Amino acid sequence: MKRLLATLFVLVMALTAYAAEASWQPTGNITALVGQAVGGGMDAMNRMVIPGLQEELGVNIVPNNMPGANAAIAIGQLMSNPADGYTLFALSSASLTFPASALSDYDFRHFQMIAIAQATNPVISVPVNSPFTTMEEWMDAIRSGYTTASNSGLGGIWHLPQLVIVNALGGSATYIAYDGGRPAVMAAAQGEVDWSMSDLGEAMSLIQEGLVRPLAVHSVNDIYLEGYGNIPSILNWLPEIEGYIPLTNGFRGFAVRRGTSQYIIDTWVEALSVVLNSSEIVEAATGMSVTPLAIFGAEAEAMAESATNYGSWLLYDMGYAERSPADVELTR
Repeated sequence: MKRLLATLFVLVMALTAYAAEASWQPTGNITALVGQAVGGGMDAMNRMVIPGLQEELGVNIVPNNMPGANAAIAIGQLMSNPADGYTLFALSSASLTFPASALSDYDFRHFQMIAIAQATNPVISVPVNSPFTTMEEWMDAIRSGYTTASNSGLGGIWHLPQLVIVNALGGSATYIAYDGGRPAVMAAAQGEVDWSMSDLGEAMSLIQEGLVRPLAVHSVNDIYLEGYGNIPSILNWLPEIEGYIPLTNGFRGFAVRRGTSQYIIDTWVEALSVVLNSSEIVEAATGMSVTPLAIFGAEAEAMAESATNYGSWLLYDMGYAERSPADVELTR
């Protein structure tokens, strides 16, 4: 009888331990890191989902913006924290070109994608009083090589489509990095640069208020913007770059430090699935002129790996890399 009781005790303890690991329940505040400035598209996505995640998890989630170095500073903070699920990292595909940009030694092998929430629509914007009144005038200026262009950093989510377009035109530009897409398009509105590339959602209010003019979207189709009208696709002028668009348009999502226990990741996936598939979030994303997505698990991981490889080698092949991705064992 004693042996039977002892066996039952061990079994109960094992089942209790399994149940504890089967569903993670956080008990303290969670930090949601963002590598870009307040007011940009990344920050907007992060703050958009926080209320729903707080409801699902039953704890406070505190946003922490740490802009700089194309989110390398924020990633450094993520990697300095324990892999315990209490640090959520809101990141864009801009954070996946570090093997080439050398802004950080961390990449998808160090952090794990748990969800991809949005696909972006990069837009070319010029100051409202820009001498480029048509797309043809702008393209001629690019071919001359004398324009300045703002983006969110070397190898970033807006830099890659800039490179594709400028390379297709056989031109060049002087690129100036800002702490996110919103500051980049603000630079155009203030006349600090000749043109910018940002997410359409980040430029939307400035376009509607008449502070910048959109010339084209780096998208397969034209996009209609409420309060402005139709913004033509870049393919109206450069149909040969169509194959690059799905690879360089960029996405936004959420990750945790790699090494986080699977049962914690499962809890995050479950919570994010509820929030990202809610009608409120889908409508809010659509209203921000971004494409809502809800991609999780292995598919999200595969997208991060593919974007790291393609974006890093594209940056290297176009001559804008600080190192070869092969130096950090990223196979082409």
